[in-house]
Amino acid sequence: MNVNYQTDKLIVINYPKGSGGNFILYCLGIHPKVLPLHETLAKIKIKKPFDLKLGFDIARKVFEKKSKTNDHFEFGGGLLAGFNFNDMNKDTNSDKKLCNDFWKELTNKNEHYFYMIDHTDKELYHRYINRKTLVLKNYEWILEARNNSLIDGHGSIDLVGKNHNYINFNMDSIKTGTFFSEEIGKLFDFLGLEFDSFEYLEELRTLFLDTLKIGFTNKEKVQ
Repeated sequence: MNVNYQTDKLIVINYPKGSGGNFILYCLGIHPKVLPLHETLAKIKIKKPFDLKLGFDIARKVFEKKSKTNDHFEFGGGLLAGFNFNDMNKDTNSDKKLCNDFWKELTNKNEHYFYMIDHTDKELYHRYINRKTLVLKNYEWILEARNNSLIDGHGSIDLVGKNHNYINFNMDSIKTGTFFSEEIGKLFDFLGLEFDSFEYLEELRTLFLDTLKIGFTNKEKVQ
């Protein structure tokens, strides 16, 4: 099986490191049709197609671990596809060279959305011509709260006039429950998914704000 570059289930999220992108992915991951960035957890979720609470439980465990260890924690790295942003930034053929069988399987199926992160302005996943791109905006307050500790020179990409299959997300919305629900609702509309689990969404929003600064005096741990 080869990688299917025609897939329309790939979500690429573009944001500078440390500006809250993983949190938005956890919120999207509440939906049964959106997989986490972790192969084992993604396979578990695929086997439970009607479990509305699983994605929320996965996200909540991240925040619980942050609070328990007093350190930053994410599910990420190359644990879904066999390659990640760092690999693609060095060599945009890394997906061909390093991808695992699960990545090939995901690109050839049409059942679940899956995502990858891009911290550059290079559109690293440009060969996936039907990708959906999510661009974070107005995240400066998060970086400021975290002392800008993870900025590495990359900024958010401007896709106006370049890639028409994209949507911006206003990170200022996280400050207010109603505004945040509206912004997340737009994302699900963009993906063509119905969503009504707003009680889970509000709990995650509160957990994010409560743990916003944890671990950002040390080097980020991505697992």
